[in-house]
Amino acid sequence: MTVSITRKQRFAPSSLIKYTAAACLTLTLGGCNSSESDVQKVVIENLLAKDVREFGEFTEINDIGACQTVNTLGSNGLETGDLQAAAMKVDDVWKFMTMQKISHEECVTAMDELTKEILAKQKD
Repeated sequence: MTVSITRKQRFAPSSLIKYTAAACLTLTLGGCNSSESDVQKVVIENLLAKDVREFGEFTEINDIGACQTVNTLGSNGLETGDLQAAAMKVDDVWKFMTMQKISHEECVTAMDELTKEILAKQKD
């Protein structure tokens, strides 16, 4: 008869802390990026060069609007520079609205006004 001895592996407390912190950070960031990744998918669907894009700042506004900075290629094949893609949530689905050559702050301000107006009309 053969007897096997299994040693219990113990992690050093510092390793446990590192792994726990990394797992918590991953879960936290993953939960926060749901809207951002959904908006990015909708933006990609509306790009001329779907495989050439670089996303920047993202802001969700009043749970129904969003602004996403994106740099892509235009119809001339050159980089567009930072554009602001605006999206709205309709029946829990993000819909692409427009892409403009404005600052992120201007997009957020405009979407804030629009979403507040929509929410006020929904209350009536």
